[in-house]
Amino acid sequence: MENLKLKGKDILKLGYPNNQSVNVALEVMKRNFATKNIHYVKSLLKEIHQNPENFEKDLTFGQIAEALLSSKKTEKRILNTNRASFQIFGNNISDEAKNQLYTALKLPIATQGALMPDAHSGYGLPIGGVLAVENAVIPY
Repeated sequence: MENLKLKGKDILKLGYPNNQSVNVALEVMKRNFATKNIHYVKSLLKEIHQNPENFEKDLTFGQIAEALLSSKKTEKRILNTNRASFQIFGNNISDEAKNQLYTALKLPIATQGALMPDAHSGYGLPIGGVLAVENAVIPY
């Protein structure tokens, strides 16, 4: 019995959104179609993606359809013109670190911010920076 060589990137190329629906599709297809031809499996996945509502009640493909139908689109939001309140603790903090915090404080979800005395620039937020947000988690 040959194992299906299906990867997440294969599913993304079919137009699936980059969210949980990819993982669900991988799991369902590998569990139920491990011995099938990859082209056949991709054609099934493409059909489910194009019309997920037709597969909602299907015992095999219902999970994939549900994941597709429940996925939320990412909204594009514009930064606020005013930044949330903040406090800076320390004198020798680089302008780059301050600018990173200033930009983050303009996010619509930002409520407060701070820079600690040892703050320095990071990838998104400064290292040693604190950003309080409302109804969100930021993985920095």
